[in-house]
Amino acid sequence: MNFNKLTYIIATTFMVLGLLIHFNAQPAKAVTHTVERGESLSSIAQAYYPGQDSRYIIDVIQSNNKLRSDVIQPGQELVLEVE
Repeated sequence: MNFNKLTYIIATTFMVLGLLIHFNAQPAKAVTHTVERGESLSSIAQAYYPGQDSRYIIDVIQSNNKLRSDVIQPGQELVLEVE
């Protein structure tokens, strides 16, 4: 087998694998969570993303919702991405 044919086979294999991975991935859904009395970003992170690093999740929630701090108020709506 010559070098060009082998290169073509390898490139095609990786392209097919990439497409399979891309189309089988489930996109995240956005849900709106209304903050209730006594909730914190930490408790929300643990409820929606159990087993995940809550510090990272809190950073993501703050960034996605353009929060300047971790202070949230009852009635406030937060957009969360869930799978």
